[in-house]
Amino acid sequence: ATHHYIAGQISHDQYNVIVNEFEEQVKLSNPMERPRTEADDGTMIPVAESTRLECIQEFKLMMHRHWSLYDSLFYSEYVASRLGIWKASGKANLQTFLAKMGISLKESQQKFSFMSTKLKSKLREKIDEHAEEFRLDDMLYNSFQCQAGFDTQVSAADVVHSIQALLEQPRVRAFDQDDENVAGRNNHSRSLKSEQQL
Repeated sequence: ATHHYIAGQISHDQYNVIVNEFEEQVKLSNPMERPRTEADDGTMIPVAESTRLECIQEFKLMMHRHWSLYDSLFYSEYVASRLGIWKASGKANLQTFLAKMGISLKESQQKFSFMSTKLKSKLREKIDEHAEEFRLDDMLYNSFQCQAGFDTQVSAADVVHSIQALLEQPRVRAFDQDDENVAGRNNHSRSLKSEQQL
């Protein structure tokens, strides 16, 4: 469903019908509270889970957890179409949008995970504040992510973009044993011809 929605093959309403069904299953599969352990002083400390599925509000951005914020905005079809990113004025609009959110160009171009925690925590608030001015007022949609431990987060959209990139790569046949045998025979033939000429 995520692939069809990102590709514009189903409507927002059709997508939400499917997502609502999955949301119920995700909520039932997860415990109500995350596991915790008690420290010596009685403090309850969260324990990292191996994997946990979560319902989230996802940005219409490209791989923003794994790229820089600038690149994820620049390569997002939604943002590109609204800002006209292929034109100089569109690139200027993108930089203005970042500036109005209080994010410097330098910070936006570093990997998202390295950005300050304060900026990341307020990103949605900042986008909401200035989205209408740049016609980006439909930036969020319901989705899912897999949380592995405390750090690794992979969303449904991340998986879609990753698989699509792999499928679109040109096929390169691995050098196998048959290739090696053919190469060996060709080398042997060339050696025999050289000996005959001598």
